[in-house]
Amino acid sequence: MVKFTKYWTREYSLWYEMSALESFQKWLQEEIGEDIVSKGEFENGWWTTFAQVGSIEKVSEKYVALVENDLEGVDKRINRLIKSGENLISFVKTLDGVESREGLLQNFSKYFENFVDFCVSLWACYYLVEAVEGAIQKEVGLKYGDGKSLLVISSISTPLKKASIIRLTDKLSSQVSFEEKVEFMVENFAYIGSTDPFEKPFGRVEVENYVRGFSGSEEKVEVEEVDSSLLDPKLVLVYQKLLWVKDLRDELRRDAFYLAYPFLKKVSTAFGLSVLELGNFLPAELTELSENWTANEVEVKKLISDRKKAIVATYDGEFTIISGGKAYDMIHENDSDVNLVSEFKGKVGCLGKVEGEVYVLKSEKDIANFPAGAVLVATTTNPNYLPAMNKAIAFVTDEGGITSHAAIVARELGVPCIVGCKVAMKVLKSGDKVEVDAEKGIVRRIGNGQN
Repeated sequence: MVKFTKYWTREYSLWYEMSALESFQKWLQEEIGEDIVSKGEFENGWWTTFAQVGSIEKVSEKYVALVENDLEGVDKRINRLIKSGENLISFVKTLDGVESREGLLQNFSKYFENFVDFCVSLWACYYLVEAVEGAIQKEVGLKYGDGKSLLVISSISTPLKKASIIRLTDKLSSQVSFEEKVEFMVENFAYIGSTDPFEKPFGRVEVENYVRGFSGSEEKVEVEEVDSSLLDPKLVLVYQKLLWVKDLRDELRRDAFYLAYPFLKKVSTAFGLSVLELGNFLPAELTELSENWTANEVEVKKLISDRKKAIVATYDGEFTIISGGKAYDMIHENDSDVNLVSEFKGKVGCLGKVEGEVYVLKSEKDIANFPAGAVLVATTTNPNYLPAMNKAIAFVTDEGGITSHAAIVARELGVPCIVGCKVAMKVLKSGDKVEVDAEKGIVRRIGNGQN
């Protein structure tokens, strides 16, 4: 029996998640030359990617060696991501103009293929970040000792180029008028709401609500200047480039979704579906069903209904998708009791120590209701979370490292942050009182909530 390890959780459509799983498979084959058994589990809008135990460890070892011995090789992989993102943007700009159902289906398939290619380099970048983080932490520890490590890391954690998320935070936290902030977002961040290909992009009303919910301060926490000259300048440069590219990859992805949305709307209309319903189909499935679409109407509706409940997708030489109640049972068969857990660890993203009530962000829909002064708990964060992040007294996430979105924003705002906790979303619930000790990287539950 194959044993799996959990690696990645995101809130996206089936189309998106299957492209992630397929690219995950391609990336593993490319890096270690093995056909790895992998799977994805989808429930309540969230998809988790798993791989056969030991497979990612092999890639991680390869990347650690690459960082230690071949920083140019690391840079080549970073540049590949940039190029693949630019290619994706160029491709989606060609999607408009096709009207026939056959032509729409062909482009629907090409869109999927191009996005898969982009995601292969995303996976590489995702795990390269971990390897570079580890190298930075190791060198800082050797050169400066544990006592100054976090200060040194904070002092060098500036993106090579001004990250777009920081530009957005700076603008929305400034004292310029509401109208100017809105225009800034419309002109520069029209894609901000496009986290999934099948989600409707932000219009002006959504932008205004986003700006209205953003209550940051223009005051920045000054980072203590530390002499970092003892560090390898080439390693620091690669680290800072990755900080920039982490943000750029998200920008490229969202921009591609934003630009391609009118095309997806055209495809969905051709088949009598909503754009969100279209996200439940893979290109090959849609092509097959389209041959007798009217006769398959009942099957189509059942497929959409089942996939909204739960999905388990596996790869073992070929892809298999199971949906509905059977998939739900498979997802929950190994649930463990976490009620007795009162303390867990993660990586320190930004120093500090606070106590407060938890507010769990289970979805981006919860952001608007985030209360000021709460501890933000989430699987991960992205630019859409900024209105909530600016009200929080601390961040706790299941995923990420010192270069994650949550850690970068935390350092910008001076908010205690612990990332990579793995179990926070299972252990904590809204209303729990916790101590976030971002000196030691420990989260303690000190009171149970009622929600």
